Amino acid sequence: MKILELNFSGEWRGGERQTLLNMKGLQQRNHQVFLLCRKNSSLNQMAGQAGFSCFTFSNIFGAFWFLITHARRFDLLHAQTAHILTYCVISKPFHQKKIVYTRRVNFIQSGVFTKIKYRFTDKLVAISTSVQQNLSTFTRRNDVVKISDIVIKENNAQGIAAQIAQLNPGQKKIIGIVAALTYEKQPLVCLNAIQQLRHQHHDFICLHFGDGPLLKEMQEKITAMGMGEYYRLMGFRQDSLSWFEYFNVFIMPSLNEGLGSSVLDAYINKVPVVSSTCGGLADIVSEEKAMVCHQPTAEEFCEKTAALFNTPGLAGPLTDHAFRFVVHYHSMDYITNQYEQLFNELLQ
Repeated sequence: MKILELNFSGEWRGGERQTLLNMKGLQQRNHQVFLLCRKNSSLNQMAGQAGFSCFTFSNIFGAFWFLITHARRFDLLHAQTAHILTYCVISKPFHQKKIVYTRRVNFIQSGVFTKIKYRFTDKLVAISTSVQQNLSTFTRRNDVVKISDIVIKENNAQGIAAQIAQLNPGQKKIIGIVAALTYEKQPLVCLNAIQQLRHQHHDFICLHFGDGPLLKEMQEKITAMGMGEYYRLMGFRQDSLSWFEYFNVFIMPSLNEGLGSSVLDAYINKVPVVSSTCGGLADIVSEEKAMVCHQPTAEEFCEKTAALFNTPGLAGPLTDHAFRFVVHYHSMDYITNQYEQLFNELLQ
């Protein structure tokens, strides 16, 4: 197959990482894989370094013109963001190619045009049961397929050991959080949980990776609560995945996730997880694999994290089970098999 992957985001986050992993998996199956993306974006640079041919544009109009004039050269278009899907559909009268869209976010959609756009998308893919249900309800289609995300362990720890030594000279336990500073990610709940934990334990620090509109409020709260020694805001970092191997506990507090791939990153690094089961997290978080917070409150996050600190033997069975789960159900081979089967069925 000759496949065009499309992602026009200028950021490097989970969706862009998955776009590149999808490309690598399909290339390993001897398919011809190309990328349409934003010029000089992180995805453009990473895909170029991996040896992929990229069609790049500085604005969406250039991308749209490419779809009108050149998309017919490919067997199938795989849109990885809702924005670029719009232009794949609008240009469809010119290229007449099958369009697949993978949706990774879980918020409720609306609008007549969005429904029309999905009607002309040949196949909708959801990364979790929750996303699948929302898509099916909105589109009234019963053919939405669930294909989850690929997880691989990042081995790019160069320079991180020195940063860890500077941040944590006393070699305390490290609690990791990778979540945007937005309401649905509950950063203030995390901060309150860590404050409560401080009354029970003093041999830890919490590193929170992410940015967002609640940054200023979080900074003010940390200062007012005297938590600067325990709670460090690390900002958004492209290398956050390389920090996982240094975490002793990972907390996922979100109220709504498409999937919660950071939990899978913790699993692959054998880091014990304390997590809610909101949204797509329900697909990957269970009592056998993690410390589950059924009511995602500061008190419960504190309680479950304290249990891991207080009972050293508790983490081993959880991380072993979680590791086996992620290696099987989220490997590149497993996910690529599902996409390859879907694409073949569409092109028959």
